[in-house]
Amino acid sequence: MMSLGALLIVVCMLMFIIERMAGVYNTDFPVIMLIVIFGYLLREVYRFREHAFSYSYQIYYFIGVLVSAIFISNGAEMLEINKSGSANGVFWMIAVFFISGLEASRLVYSKTSKTFRCSSVPLLEGRLEFGLMVSIVCFVVFLICYVFFKYSGPLILGIERSTFWNYIVPGNLSFIPSLLVQTFFFSIALWWSRVGGVYKNIFSLLVVVFYLFGTVIVVGQKFSSLIIYFSIFLFFVAAHNANFRISFKVIFFLVLVMVVVVALVVLSYFHIGRDATFILIRVALQSQLNWSVIDVLEVPWLPSSPITCFFGCQYETGRDYISERYLPPATYEHYKISGSGLSGFLPALPVLTFGLPLALVLHVLISMLNGAMQALLVHHIRHRNAIYSFLLFKAHFAIVLFWYAALHAAVTGPLFLLVIFLILFLNIVKHSVVSPAHSSE
Repeated sequence: MMSLGALLIVVCMLMFIIERMAGVYNTDFPVIMLIVIFGYLLREVYRFREHAFSYSYQIYYFIGVLVSAIFISNGAEMLEINKSGSANGVFWMIAVFFISGLEASRLVYSKTSKTFRCSSVPLLEGRLEFGLMVSIVCFVVFLICYVFFKYSGPLILGIERSTFWNYIVPGNLSFIPSLLVQTFFFSIALWWSRVGGVYKNIFSLLVVVFYLFGTVIVVGQKFSSLIIYFSIFLFFVAAHNANFRISFKVIFFLVLVMVVVVALVVLSYFHIGRDATFILIRVALQSQLNWSVIDVLEVPWLPSSPITCFFGCQYETGRDYISERYLPPATYEHYKISGSGLSGFLPALPVLTFGLPLALVLHVLISMLNGAMQALLVHHIRHRNAIYSFLLFKAHFAIVLFWYAALHAAVTGPLFLLVIFLILFLNIVKHSVVSPAHSSE
């Protein structure tokens, strides 16, 4: 019997062909399918909650570009590329990528979880690990305090985040936003640490509150970082309490958190002179690259650009290549100078450089790899192995950024290689660093 996911993929493929080949478009069909996809996701949460929580970042990304694709298909103005939207099959193409990736990830996640269920883990001695985590978060807190008291923050100054970090904060401190976002992992891990008693929970809550303050007020990040934080939190929920009862209180709490986050984003935009129209426009812009790539006479079954352009061709990155290809020259130059940029590179860049069929195959393969890494990460978080889990998270999220955000440096830079080396090193010497108390676990 065909699974629900496979059935939805077939339906979306057929609708893509009908919309592209026959030119038939009904404004209700994408909306109906989006509602069906929400129902499909609810089913995933109830039946495969552990995987669904660990896949939350990818779900957020695809829901965003799907909603944007509906706006664009109904004629929304895409101010960055200076074009008006139309129905060209973009919604159905994105839906196929979304459901195919989720199904592939879950399949491998399930098999990997069974494989690692009884495996040993390279645990560090509890007090050593706790001390490392506290030292790291205290260092980050010090850096954020230093920036705040010396340079203030973009929200307080009423300027763009890129302006603040490019022109006010010295360049040798530009690593702080990335460090803050990534080490949020430890603020959650402290709660489930093997040592520290009740005081670690109080300390963990204080650190979480400070990280949120630093992210919004000092760094000036909005949805992007907060979604990463929520994804990290759900990894820990998947590991420690995935089968909790979804009550009215839980739903109310999640809705309240969402309202607070949206309110912070809206207020931050208002503070720098943006209005509500700008915020709505930002929603539509998420899928403008996807729309542009397939807004051609023939379906791009084959690559429209050389495969090497996925990594940039004569440009620094594939992000630069596709941005220059579709942005007006003045806008592209402005973004390069200001440090701003486009979003929604998946599946746009792979389809442009690999062609639609090969891009879909690669997406499924990478989703399978991520599924295995998600299962491994949840396994080690469950065993309260924070440092090793953090390294796994770094490797996993680097692959996500490489594929979803076209940040190729995430997997080609020396930091990624160092992370992989440390993961292998801890596996090799795990029996040497495990304390006697934990070696029997």
